[in-house]
Amino acid sequence: MKKGVFSVLSSLIPLIILSGCTSISAFFANAPSYFDDVQITKDVIFNEANNLKLDVYTPPPSIAHKNQVIIFFYGGSWESGSKNLYRFVGSVFANHGYVVIIPDYRKYPSVKFPEFMFDVADAVEWTQNNIKKYGVKNPEIILVGHSAGANISTLLITDKSYLQSKKIKVYGGIGLAGAYDFTPNTERLKDIFGPPTNYPSMRPLTFIDGSEPPLFLAHGEKDKIVGLFNFDRMVSKLKEKKVPVTAKLYPDMGHVDLISQLSWIGGKESLLFKDIIKFLNNLRNSSHAER
Repeated sequence: MKKGVFSVLSSLIPLIILSGCTSISAFFANAPSYFDDVQITKDVIFNEANNLKLDVYTPPPSIAHKNQVIIFFYGGSWESGSKNLYRFVGSVFANHGYVVIIPDYRKYPSVKFPEFMFDVADAVEWTQNNIKKYGVKNPEIILVGHSAGANISTLLITDKSYLQSKKIKVYGGIGLAGAYDFTPNTERLKDIFGPPTNYPSMRPLTFIDGSEPPLFLAHGEKDKIVGLFNFDRMVSKLKEKKVPVTAKLYPDMGHVDLISQLSWIGGKESLLFKDIIKFLNNLRNSSHAER
């Protein structure tokens, strides 16, 4: 592909995503993944009552499986999105040796908070109970999310009520452009999370007590959708409670740029992706040292 064409497509795709043309943006972002050797098991039912499904991405046969298992929760303001749009996320991590789970969950207006949290907790439980079938001998679950998905992933980690009853241990978390400490300011968001007495329960920052595993948090300084204060307050509270946190600000990135950096748009290996892999490697080394 000529450099000029690549540059044009790279600049257009974030705009397409923001405009809501998700099928078009997904086509471009996912295109290279249709030609790699990552193995995908699609539409595995993990919640029969609500017919919720997930996809499992396993590394190519030539790449050894790592023990870390990534569960990725996509964003979409808690009302849109689909696992099918994020094949590029599963592919990029699987090509580096990680088994990746991407689940769907119920969304507004079909459900309101905290119903979708129970869905994602079920996906994590399914992963713990079934992941060894996909070649991971000693699985360590890592929760990853972007935007609303980062709210979901970090809330699963900080509010222990969702996973402790299922006896699930999470080894680490990654939040990209996450909404961690916001107050609903639109009628739609108020309807999803209200009444106001419920608001503290949907903020991951509320529950930080120092028992959380290491976290990697990333935010773009040009993000116009999720305020930077979410990142700042979350990092501050984690440090206050002495939770190991790697915090990265990316000066030239906006809200969608962070997730697009996991596709070919970010280059063969973007700075963000390299930072994530470094975090995962350090996390794996520290967990092995503790055993």
